[in-house]
Amino acid sequence: MRKILISCLLALLLLSGSGSGWAAYHYIRPGATGNNNGNDWVNAYPSIPTLLIRGDTYYLADGTYPETRFTTPVSGSLSITIKKAIPADHGIDNGWIDTYGTGVASFEGTTTGAMVYITTSNWIIDGQTGSEETGHGIKITTTACGISSKLLQVAAGASNITITHVEMEHCGEDIGQYDVTLSQDAFYLNGDGTNDNITISNCNIHNASRMLILIAGASNCTIERNAIHHNHNVGVGRPHMQGIQFGSLYTPRSLVHDVTVRYNVFHEIMGTGVIQALNNDFYNFDIYGNLIYTDNSDRYSTSPRTIGSTSNDNTSVHSMHVYNNTIVNQNIGTSNQCGVSWANIYGEGVDNTSIVYNNLFYNNANFTIGSGQLRGFNWYYNSNPPTGTQSEPNIEIGTPDVFENLSAKIFTLKKSTKTGIPLPSPFNEDMFGKIRGGYGVWQRGAYELITKRPLSPFAIAITP
Repeated sequence: MRKILISCLLALLLLSGSGSGWAAYHYIRPGATGNNNGNDWVNAYPSIPTLLIRGDTYYLADGTYPETRFTTPVSGSLSITIKKAIPADHGIDNGWIDTYGTGVASFEGTTTGAMVYITTSNWIIDGQTGSEETGHGIKITTTACGISSKLLQVAAGASNITITHVEMEHCGEDIGQYDVTLSQDAFYLNGDGTNDNITISNCNIHNASRMLILIAGASNCTIERNAIHHNHNVGVGRPHMQGIQFGSLYTPRSLVHDVTVRYNVFHEIMGTGVIQALNNDFYNFDIYGNLIYTDNSDRYSTSPRTIGSTSNDNTSVHSMHVYNNTIVNQNIGTSNQCGVSWANIYGEGVDNTSIVYNNLFYNNANFTIGSGQLRGFNWYYNSNPPTGTQSEPNIEIGTPDVFENLSAKIFTLKKSTKTGIPLPSPFNEDMFGKIRGGYGVWQRGAYELITKRPLSPFAIAITP
């Protein structure tokens, strides 16, 4: 009985946020009364404290939160977790009401800097819910639409940052399109070469007039299972608008290496590139299992190169692996602001350790794969095949009826492709975790052929 009592007391201390040596839970609810010590939902903090406790978890209830700086100094490897409270996971029950956790914790305001700014290492921001373009537990937005601003910024030198199940919505893709002085970005990390271990997963990142994601001077980055969509090329003098930009024109040259971009859906991206390498040395990029498309309307009749680097930015790329992506309706223009011909898969300074295999290219105008890369086993329909740069080993010229429902933007396969080249783990799974070759054929493109097709308009499986 004595042992049971001691165990119960220890558990109570752990849950109470008592400041003991163990990891503790704390509770934040806008409008909370009580004594506001954060120990339970009755006495929750009414706002996020300035300094937090390393190793602890802070639950956020629904509500509006102001501009926030996460500045708590590092203590060894201890992380701080900011987690959206939901009925199934909210820590202590005392004072909890399910309606505290059925909506959104929204960071919003009029800052000229960043709405959420992480200045130190070892942070986890977890909205817990949300997939594709709906239902994210944490949202970061701004009403400062006439000024330059970021939604979520990570400082130079900050490492071990995980952002998951968060929506980042800027003011709109057309905001500032005629004002070249505005720099409006969603996720922004302009690092110094020491940033390491950055993960963005299961997020909805959209409607920024410039960059949806910028990562420079960082290594060991994973960008997976996100919806990344709607930005705008804002005209002359602003050539570098991207879905994701690795590197920056505005910082000293630094190595970017060991990057994974997988299982994302990119759409309605304008500017220089959907996934772009710029002004850095790049090593070990794995870009696989992504869906990239536009709706092919006049609004997006000229899209950026899809995956590439530019010749006039002193960019060098080594070991870039572009596998099993589906790329649709990238109607590339005939000229661009960087002085090289447009291309879907392109690299200046790319060596033959870079490989382009098993991709599915559908209706992509002015299409090319740049020189200096190994390529083969790719599928093409109406993408300038099969002559010129599209000549490659084991090429497949496909037909227009390959997708489940193109008009509904369901890009799972209706019929098999020819067999792609088998690749080792982790490249042998599609978005749904389906093992490639399970039906005897390694399908080309983002989706392995499956017998039971999902109903999602994006046909993407984003897991919690």
